[in-house]
Amino acid sequence: MNIAENIPTHLFFSKYAHKLERNGIFAYFHALRMKPVFISAEMESTIEMIRLSKDARNVIASITNPSYQESVVSAISALIENKVITKNPDVDKKVITHFRSSIPPAYTQIAYFILTENCNFGCSYCFVKRDGETRSGARVMSPETAIKGLELFCKLVAMDKGRFEEEKNIIFYGGEPLLNITVLQIISKKVREYKSCGKLPQDTRLSIVTNGSLLTEDNIDLLSSNNVAIGISLDGDECATNSCRAYTGGGPVYHDIIKGIERCKAKNIPFSLSVTLTEQSVKNFNSTLSELKQIGSNALGFNILLTDEQFRVFEGYNEAAADCILTGFEEFRRNGVYEDRMMRKLKSFAESRVYLFDCGAAGASQIVVAPDGDLGICHGFLGSRENFPTNVDNMDFDPSTDPTFLEWRKRTPLNMPDCENCMALGICGGGCPLNALKNTGSIWGLDERFCVHSIKTLQWLVWDLFAQVTKSGN
Repeated sequence: MNIAENIPTHLFFSKYAHKLERNGIFAYFHALRMKPVFISAEMESTIEMIRLSKDARNVIASITNPSYQESVVSAISALIENKVITKNPDVDKKVITHFRSSIPPAYTQIAYFILTENCNFGCSYCFVKRDGETRSGARVMSPETAIKGLELFCKLVAMDKGRFEEEKNIIFYGGEPLLNITVLQIISKKVREYKSCGKLPQDTRLSIVTNGSLLTEDNIDLLSSNNVAIGISLDGDECATNSCRAYTGGGPVYHDIIKGIERCKAKNIPFSLSVTLTEQSVKNFNSTLSELKQIGSNALGFNILLTDEQFRVFEGYNEAAADCILTGFEEFRRNGVYEDRMMRKLKSFAESRVYLFDCGAAGASQIVVAPDGDLGICHGFLGSRENFPTNVDNMDFDPSTDPTFLEWRKRTPLNMPDCENCMALGICGGGCPLNALKNTGSIWGLDERFCVHSIKTLQWLVWDLFAQVTKSGN
């Protein structure tokens, strides 16, 4: 019996196939299938010989060691099974067509309510402040605007009956949203009513992103009684936090943020941390880690700085920030705390499921309600009001037919030529369209800081899997 008789004569390596090497071990994987095959250096040489050959069976037949010959056939079979090698060069076209067809239609699941554009902080990296300082109009949301926005959200989530019961999220944002806590209460009360009467699904969640300085005991109690999950912005230790964040009058903010955190802890109120990786946070990441571990939040997420012509970072920042996220993830998972940005990619990789979008705007699954009632797709454009095509008075608004929302729905790496040959194609999600626009002039440009993060993360995931497989002996 010819051991290679089930191996096709002509083998084609997928255009989505990639290879990594570490310490003499090679990992082959398909960027969209994400099932690595690990082989030795000797085996890699043979596989590459087969890649260049026009007759795979002939190469296999030339192997004189029966045991090694069997191992080669086994490796090729695994590469075929995991789509690294195909039997037909046309398979790649079918694969990308299949994944593109899986992009869901525009459907609203998230609503940002910008309760106010005002803020008691003047953070140097704040995109809202940079873009919105010269614009006129209401900067504080009225109860009437809030109710109109909520009514429109209810209408939009009801547009697909089959997805109505899926999780929905309402996020209170700013500015500093606690400066308009009255409207937060009004929306929270209405949400309870609408859940009771079926206008919103039972799994409708409320959360707030706050700078933490206004987390008084009364405000914490109010948020807790309204089931509003608390997310607090903190950039690390005192030096890192105060390096980019200050009160509008110029005073340091760190100790007031910590007081808010301590009040939450004293009341046993869960909170998460939103950690922007400033230059200071990155350069002194051991201190940043120590601070975050000491605080002991229930969850956290790292944010890579957004840049534009007004705000630049040091050369090598993107690589350093990506390494910090990986280091932080490794450290926190030992204690059962999982960093949000890494978990999205880990879940995608573990489930071999393509991660289409890294935010709710890309994919057109969110709306943003501005204080004056303007309605857009991304809160990053709050200042300029670009990509804010309508307002809450337009109850006939339909994201599935709106040109802005339709374009953003398609904004995934699967539709971006610059991403086609990237090894992280399956886990990336495309990063931030706003950052891409700021630096390339188009939302279809690359968010290069995110490219670095995604590729480093993909490599980490591959070798972390290898370590687990080796440890288990499989």
